[in-house]
Amino acid sequence: MHNIQFDTIPSKLIIERLIKAFREGFCKERLAYSFIYTMAKSIITLSRKHNTNTIACSGGVFQNSLLVSILSRLSKNHKIKLKLNCKLSANDENISFGQLMYFQNIKN
Repeated sequence: MHNIQFDTIPSKLIIERLIKAFREGFCKERLAYSFIYTMAKSIITLSRKHNTNTIACSGGVFQNSLLVSILSRLSKNHKIKLKLNCKLSANDENISFGQLMYFQNIKN
């Protein structure tokens, strides 16, 4: 699953590959790790494709310590800075805060 090229996160392809791997007998732990790694890799790939060197991580998904750990490692390899919630909740109520920050900093 790790070598997917894309412009958006190909969720259908990822799910199809997970189902195929499950049917081939891969253990659930390996499938779960592979899925989370693919999500982290997708974030880095899209960031690099769009020449973004800072990623703001907000929302409940970033409470997943494995995702944050993998994303941190990959971001260092590509000299991308991660912004993680420290003063605000990491829950989904901060998705709107992230959207506001994006809107305020968008380049026209």
